Amino acid sequence: EVPLGTALWRGARNRCPVCGEGRVFQGYLRVVPECSHCHAPLGTLRADDAPPYFTIFLVGHLLRPPNHYLKRAYQHAKGIHIG
Repeated sequence: EVPLGTALWRGARNRCPVCGEGRVFQGYLRVVPECSHCHAPLGTLRADDAPPYFTIFLVGHLLRPPNHYLKRAYQHAKGIHIG
C-alpha cells in the first residue's frame, strides 16, 4: 500500500504511483498498460477530464489575455475583421 499523497504526487509527475519509476502516460491521453519498472497494472487507470481541463486552463487563462490585449492594441480598420 502506497499512501494516497505519495501516489498522487508520483502520478502528477507522470510516474508510476506504486514504484515512482516508470511512466503512467504513453502520450497525451494514452495510459500505458503496465509499469515498465515494477509491472504494476496501470491500464485500468483513467485520465478522465484532467488532460482536457489542463489544456483549457492553459489556453484559456494564460494565452487568451495576451491574445486579447494584442487584438485590442493593434486594431484593424473598421471595415476589416480578422477572427
